[in-house]
Amino acid sequence: REYPLREEAWRLLTIALYRSGRQGDALAALGRGRAALRDQLGVDLGPVLQQLEADILAQEPNLAGPPVTGQAPAGRELGPSHDLAATAAHPERRELFVGREWEVENLLGDAAAVEAGRPMIALLTGEAGMGKTTLATEIASHLKQRGWLTTDGHSSENAGAPAGWAWAGVLAKLAQQAPPDPV
Repeated sequence: REYPLREEAWRLLTIALYRSGRQGDALAALGRGRAALRDQLGVDLGPVLQQLEADILAQEPNLAGPPVTGQAPAGRELGPSHDLAATAAHPERRELFVGREWEVENLLGDAAAVEAGRPMIALLTGEAGMGKTTLATEIASHLKQRGWLTTDGHSSENAGAPAGWAWAGVLAKLAQQAPPDPV
């Protein structure tokens, strides 16, 4: 979003979406890139992106990428669970974390600002499957190493949940980790 005219960023986003089984989203991303270039520069996609679009439409096998071996980079373990609570309860089962360097850097920068006395709140939102839980788990891991108390909260998927449902869960988990002083 910050650099809409960088065609390489559009290419990488498109390939990531396609390899995630999101062909329509991949084509929509190329459409957004095309619109940005057209509106701001009056040009169409470059030849690399035009070929990528044609390859997606033809479902070319070369877009599948390298085979996944299930081995994590050195120092990382693949965990069986995508559940934040399970990961927090078993930090040795960390998920493989790839990408999102920009988000991690910015959120950890915000944490440093909080440590310096500037209060703020970070809210992760988005469609299901975007990686919010994985990003939150990665940030929580970094913050725990810095001595922070961390937890998670989830909104109810059922209509009619009471206001503040997620916050009630967060406060209950925090009270378990750091019980309040007796009165």
